[in-house]
Amino acid sequence: MPEAVRVYGKKAKNAQEAHEAIRPAGDSMRTPAQVGGELRGGEYALYELIWKRTVASQMADARGSTATVKLGVALAEGAGAKDAEFSASGTVITFRGFLAAYEEGRDEDRHARNDADQERRLPKLSQGVAIDTLEAEAQGHQTNPPARYTEATLVKALEEKGIGRPSTYAATVGTIKTAATCVPVALR
Repeated sequence: MPEAVRVYGKKAKNAQEAHEAIRPAGDSMRTPAQVGGELRGGEYALYELIWKRTVASQMADARGSTATVKLGVALAEGAGAKDAEFSASGTVITFRGFLAAYEEGRDEDRHARNDADQERRLPKLSQGVAIDTLEAEAQGHQTNPPARYTEATLVKALEEKGIGRPSTYAATVGTIKTAATCVPVALR
């Protein structure tokens, strides 16, 4: 548990976050095992999700350390480029914290992913040690333009900029007008 009770506030000054939230009420909350006989199927899954998220929100942060290995390779003449750099990263969780109660996406994907793919260990390496190439494959990479706004991403962007939600349209227009009056005449 953290040293003090966690309190979560608004991210934006105009935000109306509380009216859409699902949260436990009262001073005690029964564990999913305690309500297992009363709830079935989707009701049980929803209760378990709310319970896990509630407990995780009050737990200490997870901690870990990340190591990155970068390998530089001189390429043969005629290959186009002279050098190539490869990198691999691995993270070791040293204290699970809230991850012990709830890890985003893990419950849904636990059957879809193979445990061998989840955790890979980096070998012991030191600078200057030669490494044999077992397999090398060139893969192309293409960047894509930013995704179009959905209703949810637009609301999130408005809140991050301190504008507010669509329900605060009057305040939004006021903010835009105020910003427009601050622009120098030469830029209008």
